[in-house]
Amino acid sequence: MPSLRSLAVLLLAPAFALPALADAPPRPPLWPVALETPFPEAAASFEQVRKLILEKYYSSAITEESLWHAAILGMLRHVSPPNDRELGKLWRPAEYEQVSEALKGRRLHAGVISTIDRADDSLTVTRVLPGSAADGQVRVQDRILRINGERLGGRSAAQIDALLQGESGERLRLTVVRDIEVLELALDIRPFTVVNLRWEVLPGGVGYVDIDNVTQGVAKELETAMAAMGAQGITRAVLDLRGNRGGVFLDGMKLAEVFLPAKAILVRTLQHDGKVENFISSNAAPVQMELVVLVDRETGSSAEIFAAALRAHGKARIVGTQTYGKATLEETFRLNNDWRVKFIVRAMFDPEGKSWHAAGLQPDFAVTMDKALRREAEKLPLEARLQKDLQLNAGWKLLRVPVPAQAPKAD
Repeated sequence: MPSLRSLAVLLLAPAFALPALADAPPRPPLWPVALETPFPEAAASFEQVRKLILEKYYSSAITEESLWHAAILGMLRHVSPPNDRELGKLWRPAEYEQVSEALKGRRLHAGVISTIDRADDSLTVTRVLPGSAADGQVRVQDRILRINGERLGGRSAAQIDALLQGESGERLRLTVVRDIEVLELALDIRPFTVVNLRWEVLPGGVGYVDIDNVTQGVAKELETAMAAMGAQGITRAVLDLRGNRGGVFLDGMKLAEVFLPAKAILVRTLQHDGKVENFISSNAAPVQMELVVLVDRETGSSAEIFAAALRAHGKARIVGTQTYGKATLEETFRLNNDWRVKFIVRAMFDPEGKSWHAAGLQPDFAVTMDKALRREAEKLPLEARLQKDLQLNAGWKLLRVPVPAQAPKAD
C-alpha cells in the first residue's frame, strides 16, 4: 500500500482505500438536489426555452454560446451547497493556471490579506505577504479604497480578490488611506511563494505552529518544524488553524499522518455509487507530542480534516469556536475546450463516521474572541501576544496542566 507522501494527485486512487464498510448505512444527500415537483419533458423544455430566448430576448447581443455557458454555471450552482453556491467552478485556462499555482503555494497576487468594511466598502490590510509586490509598500492597517481606480462597493470577497491578481509584470494601482494621508501606490505583480507555516516557542517550552493554508508540501514543512522542536526537547505544541480555509485534500490528510500511526483512519468518504472508502495513514514513525489545535469559524475543508482526525484518535484537544463546516471533496475535470470544471464528487466523514458538514467541528473547549482583537494581537511579539490572544492563552494553559490519566475501560 503506497504512502500518502508518495502520491501527487488531488484525489487518491481507489486502490489506496480499504474496502467499503459492510455495516456503513446509506446516507441521504447533505442538502436537497432533487426537484420537489416533476418537470415533464425536461430536455425538450430546455431546448424550447433556449430557442425562445434567442428569438425573443430584447437584446440581440445574447448568443447561443453565452446561454450554454450560463446553463453550465446554473448546473454547478444547483449541485453546490446552499450556503456556498459558488463552490462549483468553471475556469478559463488562464484562470485555472493561477488556481493550480496557488495550490502549490505560488501566487501572482498583490500579496495583501485584508478584511472588508461594508460601511465604506474599503479593505483594511491585516497582513502583507513576504516577497509579494505589496511587501515594502503596503502596511498593516492601510485602508484600500480603490483598485485600479475602481471602487469596491457591491463586489464579493472573491471578486475583490480577483482584482488583486494579475499577470506577471502587470501594474496594479491602489488608492490607500494611511493615517490621514491618501496615497496612490503602484505595485508590479510578480510570482512569489507563500509561506504557509511558521513556528516559534512559547514560554514554558511549548511549541507554537501557525498554519495558514493547506497547500502542496505543507505537511513536509510541518514534519521539519516538529523535528526541530523535538531536537529542543519540546513535547507539547499548539497548532493554530484559525483562518485556515483549507486547500488540497491530500495534504490535509498528510498533515494528520504526521501524528497518526500506520493503519489509523484519516478520513472516510462517500462517493457516487454509495461506496465508503477509508483513507489510512502509512506512517511507521509518527511524531509523539501532546497537542492542542486552535480553530475558528474560518477553519474549513482540509484544515477540518486535519483537526477532526487528530481529535478522533485522541491526539489533540480542540480550542476555539465552531469551524466552517465544509465536509465535501471536489474534483477538477479538463473539458475538451481546455476549460476546467470543478464540482463535488464525495462527502467526507471523520474517522468515527461523523459528518461535520454545515455544523462544523465543535471545540472541546469553547473560547470566543473578537476577530479584530485577534488581528491586533497578531502584531505583537509572541510572549506579549500570549497575554492578549485568549484562545492561544487557553491552549497554552491546557498544555501546561498535566492531562489526568484515564481509568481503564471495563471489558
